[in-house]
Amino acid sequence: MVLDAWRAHNLDHADDRYTIDPIDFLAADADAHALALEVIGVWHSHPHGRAVPSATDHAQAWAGWSYVIVATLAGRAWDLRSWRLDDGVFVEETLVRP
Repeated sequence: MVLDAWRAHNLDHADDRYTIDPIDFLAADADAHALALEVIGVWHSHPHGRAVPSATDHAQAWAGWSYVIVATLAGRAWDLRSWRLDDGVFVEETLVRP
């Protein structure tokens, strides 16, 4: 269950690639730890694309984490899906609103 989210800068400065700033990640991890929480995944957008993992997503993914992807078109979200890497294959997770 997701209880909080932290923003991280994209070091690629591009709308078609992301590299999470390690300083932001370490700060979020420390904040989560201080709250007795743990980081369980990341989210990012796919502008002009679908909410499915790309080859880049697959290459950068860590097993066991959730990868929430929001697809956007003309600046508006139109799809939201979550994925988990399991034995090298992305498996879709069910999203549930509280």
